Amino acid sequence: MIEPSPSSTNSGALTCASCGGVLPSGGKPGLCPKCLFLISCGNEEQELDDLEPGMPDEEVPWARLGDYDLYDEIAHGGMGIVYRARQRRLGRVVAVKVLRGGELADKEARLRFRMEAEAAGKLQHPGVVAIFDVGEDHGVCWFSMEYVPGKNLAQRVRDHPLEAMEAARCLERISSAIQHAHDHQILHRDLKPSNILMGVEDRPMVTDFGLARKLESLNSQYAAAGGGAGSLTRTGQTLGSPGYVSPEQALYGEADPRSDVYGLGAVLYHSLTGRAPFVGPTLDSILLQLRETEPVPPRRLNPTVPRDLETICLKCLEKSPQRRYASAAAVAADLKRFQNGQHLEARPVSALGKVMRWCRHRPGVAGLVAALLVAAVSGTLGIFHQWKRAESTAVQENRQRMQALASERSARLRHYAANMYAASQALLAEDTGQAQRLLESSMPVNGGEDFRGLEWHWLKHRTESQDTAVLEGHPWIVACLAVSPDGRWIASGGRFVNGWADEQTTLFIWDPLRRRRVHDFPVNMGSVKSVQFTPDGMRLMAVSAAKARFFRTGTWEETGPLVPAVFASFAHSHPWMAVIDPGSGGQVVIYDTGTGQELRRPGVGGAACLFLPDDRFIAVMGPRGGVKVVDLEGQAPPKDYPTPQLLNAIAISPDGRWLGAVGGPEPLVWDLTLPQGHAPRRFSGHRLDVKGLVFTSDSQRLITTGSDRTIRYWSVEDGMPAGTMRGHRDEVWCAALDPEGRWLVTGGKDTTVRLWPPSPPPGPVWPEQATTRPVLWSSDSKRMLLAHGDGTMVIADPVTHAISQPLPRWADAAAPDGQWVRLLVNPARLQYFDDTGSVTRVLQLEGNPVPFKDLERKVWSQDGSRFCLVLPERQVGVWDTATGKTVGIFPRPAGGNWLPAIFSADGRQLALAGSSAALVRLYKPETGEMRDLTGHLAPITSLAFSPDGKQLASGGLDATIRLWNTATGALQAVLRGHIQDVDCLQYSPDGRTLASLGNFEALRLWNVETGSEVGTMPMPHGASWLGFSPDGSWLTVNQGDFREPGNFELDRVLLFPTCPRSPGVTP
Repeated sequence: MIEPSPSSTNSGALTCASCGGVLPSGGKPGLCPKCLFLISCGNEEQELDDLEPGMPDEEVPWARLGDYDLYDEIAHGGMGIVYRARQRRLGRVVAVKVLRGGELADKEARLRFRMEAEAAGKLQHPGVVAIFDVGEDHGVCWFSMEYVPGKNLAQRVRDHPLEAMEAARCLERISSAIQHAHDHQILHRDLKPSNILMGVEDRPMVTDFGLARKLESLNSQYAAAGGGAGSLTRTGQTLGSPGYVSPEQALYGEADPRSDVYGLGAVLYHSLTGRAPFVGPTLDSILLQLRETEPVPPRRLNPTVPRDLETICLKCLEKSPQRRYASAAAVAADLKRFQNGQHLEARPVSALGKVMRWCRHRPGVAGLVAALLVAAVSGTLGIFHQWKRAESTAVQENRQRMQALASERSARLRHYAANMYAASQALLAEDTGQAQRLLESSMPVNGGEDFRGLEWHWLKHRTESQDTAVLEGHPWIVACLAVSPDGRWIASGGRFVNGWADEQTTLFIWDPLRRRRVHDFPVNMGSVKSVQFTPDGMRLMAVSAAKARFFRTGTWEETGPLVPAVFASFAHSHPWMAVIDPGSGGQVVIYDTGTGQELRRPGVGGAACLFLPDDRFIAVMGPRGGVKVVDLEGQAPPKDYPTPQLLNAIAISPDGRWLGAVGGPEPLVWDLTLPQGHAPRRFSGHRLDVKGLVFTSDSQRLITTGSDRTIRYWSVEDGMPAGTMRGHRDEVWCAALDPEGRWLVTGGKDTTVRLWPPSPPPGPVWPEQATTRPVLWSSDSKRMLLAHGDGTMVIADPVTHAISQPLPRWADAAAPDGQWVRLLVNPARLQYFDDTGSVTRVLQLEGNPVPFKDLERKVWSQDGSRFCLVLPERQVGVWDTATGKTVGIFPRPAGGNWLPAIFSADGRQLALAGSSAALVRLYKPETGEMRDLTGHLAPITSLAFSPDGKQLASGGLDATIRLWNTATGALQAVLRGHIQDVDCLQYSPDGRTLASLGNFEALRLWNVETGSEVGTMPMPHGASWLGFSPDGSWLTVNQGDFREPGNFELDRVLLFPTCPRSPGVTP
């Protein structure tokens, strides 16, 4: 390669040999910095991609090189191409770099390629990608190196910068690796984020030593091999990458260890800000910045960057090598001090230092400023004015940046709230799969802010599958299931996917005890329409491709006979099988299961058929709906059971009494012991078409599966729902029961076979615990107090559901010390008692307020320090529970009885609403201050304080919830969504979520910051109270129907987990 000859101008200045531009003063002859960048970086476009850590055995290499099988290209640059490969001798996955041009590469390129391998090969450090082997095959130079899956640092910070501590740890490890290279006399000279691979556990590894140079001897080796002296610093091969290279290397082609220190600073800068220290639309603009300006401090681009970390970064990026760290080890040491909270060796540049640098970069302008300073004071004032203007601009820019960050955060929070509401609606539509996807998409990414509140965990518990195993393998819909008589095997048949080029297996055998697949039948059998084991369990029958085929159980070898059929089923005690014959228009034909000999034709056609338990009758599902029961002996006429729609499946109960059929959203069940013509029982609950059904072994329950993704249990006798299970992410097509009652198996459109408990687990309803008062929680959230209508209470464990013996008294509140407290009258006093009901102390209230019959409301603060009584004659009294002294007596709002009242958590504020007036009165008992809040259009029915007392929520008969600022009385938001009066409000303990109950309508959860609804659960049977446990792990709802005359007792307590894990509770 011919070196370009430098030229000079008439004035003696050196010019570029390529473009003719004047070289910088003091520079060396050759090419100008612009041409050096263009030649060096023009081809470096592609970076390393994310790669999977393994390589499937069935992949076929497209080429071989030495001992290596080459697969796909994973990166390429100006010097070579990198391939993913496998070393055959050792069987390990590696990366192989091959010299561009192959055997046509010139001598210089080959030598440089070998020098790259030699430079990196001498380095043995966990932070450097290791070189394994170097070679040449058929004139093609190559070397193999460690394969590092995952992203590079540039890709890692593409969406957002690293956290400060994460960036410091990353750069400390990179600095140690670079110091190791320096200790071995190797300069990297091309440090940039794309040359840092993020390995296992995000450990950074340095790669691409294509521009590396040996500090002393590498140039002499190159010259001895035929290159000119200094060839390793020639134009187009040493400059590195725009925006990351040091000034001395870019402008003059010189480099030493401090040039790599600059590169470390550039990588740290990119990690903290997401961009290079210098960026511009053209190469000229970058070079100008590199020569004359300082990089924008990282804190201006990312205000979260600590000042100490910014100091380290800017010291590395000093334009003068002498002002940088002396070595990469010094950089690593200061980064370590930062992580440990110690003082740094580096110091931030003073304002005077910045001015001096500015003067050195702009000597002409600096001279003019100095002249103006000497000439006139007005110049100084003008400069001062400009400085203040620039400072104001910087403040404004920072304000705008903070506003932009706040707007971005608000948008992300609103997106999260919208996802939560959509997930809640998906659950109401039984679309568990969509709800799970929305919840998963709302999880924090890469250390971002976690917006998840208790509503996320509440919804997450509701989406969790209740299955015990998920078996996968079917290409598409699992359409039919069968269980062997001994319960040892499950056979599943599925649909064939038309148009797929690959071969497909549609019949599988599973071991339910080991939860694994044990046999795949021959491929391309086509769609399997029905499967069934013979009553003795010796053979399996599967119907596909218009034939019933038999297989020997255990070995699964195919045996005879082969019977034409599109559906088939076995008799119970005779060696018969009934099939739907495709050759006779769907007629039912009875065959001998051993010989395949045709026995009879009952003269009826259909789409499916089942023997009744006595084998005398057969039920036939009509092709256009309806079921016909036929006497095979011909002694009784057929019985017709019409249906209003086409059917998907039929079933006969084991005792022969019940006939079930499914097609639309309501399963139909006939009692076969009644005369023909009676109306079927209809089971309402599914939202979409029912696909499959099966009776339990005792014939007492019916299990149905449907397009609404649910599995529902029903009591056959009365048609009442007996439980629901969810977990399938698409339509559920079929179900079968273990003969011994150990499990239920289902299959569906989500391609899975799932095992379930034989009965649905209990839901959130607390069994047999009616209550007449709100649930009380102990201060440690480990105990609940439930009030019964007979005047007693029981203590319950929310995890185990253990119930204590009834206590012979009621409690009004939980005391902070773990005891319970209630108000007694005549005289007025507070009585405290423990979990056994034993009284521990009694506190007399000052003033002996009023007889019990005149009390309208009694309220305790959450911390137990204050107690309030709503008294007759429009008065409100507040007492200190430590002393029994009166804090104050205040006027109350106008209204009738049972006024909504609430204390703030610390007892310093009291809110009271008039039940016949649309206002809230806010009290501060310590000072006697009062403020009225107005805005509701109808009387207020519920109140709640936020945990910090800064916000008050009020709900009214106008179906709105209003949020108030308690300091100013200003209305902050109006929440709309309820369609009737809001009966109860409660903030979560963290204050991020507000729960509300609508009258005979729904439980709703709201994100307080956005005012958005994030969760809904219908409560059509009425609910009066709700509350959170003090630690936020549980949400309780007292539910019941008051519309029945004389029913003042709520008939159940709902307990919902609202934390990541609540052992022992099934949502």
